[in-house]
Amino acid sequence: MKYELIIFDLDGTLVDSSSGVIKSIEHTIDVLNLPQLSIEEKRSLVGLPIFDSFKKIYKMSDSEAEYATKIFRDIYKSDFLYDAVLYKNIFSTLVKLRNHKYKLAIASYKKDDYCKLLLKYLKIDKMFEYIQGSDSNNKLSKLEIMQKCIAKFNVNLNKILMVGDTAHDAFGSERLGVDFIGVSYGFGNKDDLHKHKNIAIIDDIEKIFDILN
Repeated sequence: MKYELIIFDLDGTLVDSSSGVIKSIEHTIDVLNLPQLSIEEKRSLVGLPIFDSFKKIYKMSDSEAEYATKIFRDIYKSDFLYDAVLYKNIFSTLVKLRNHKYKLAIASYKKDDYCKLLLKYLKIDKMFEYIQGSDSNNKLSKLEIMQKCIAKFNVNLNKILMVGDTAHDAFGSERLGVDFIGVSYGFGNKDDLHKHKNIAIIDDIEKIFDILN
């Protein structure tokens, strides 16, 4: 078996959470009376650190971005966290990977407790040996989140595979020296994925078995 551990990103890779995230972004913009964004701009923020996104788009200070992040997270957790669905073939693929004795883990920008609540709601939490989300201050980079996840396993880097939909996932994998598979059906840009080292870009998660076999 070439790989022992497969680490998945969450939003845009396993779960389509765009509806709930976009509604929370719209609520935050309304509360703060900020200029509205196009649907394409809002969709591009899904799966990325909301602190960095608000800071960059609206030229906010750290304290302003922290306040915006708090508004976003409060409404997201109370009203929209479970407004999400698994992508096609995710459940069956995870079951098959588990049956083939792969260790599975999550490394996500989503706040750590939100990851665990959502995965439990979607009834796939038990499939993962470890779930690593973002810190409460949203300061961790994707690379750091991946490092924290990997540190929980006694597995050589050449036995680890990362699966994600954004350039952040690809960059983190590149820096760590682990193989990367990009998924083109998520929130990331396919052209951006091709700019980074990868062993494949797939449009259906089931195609991971073409690589593993």
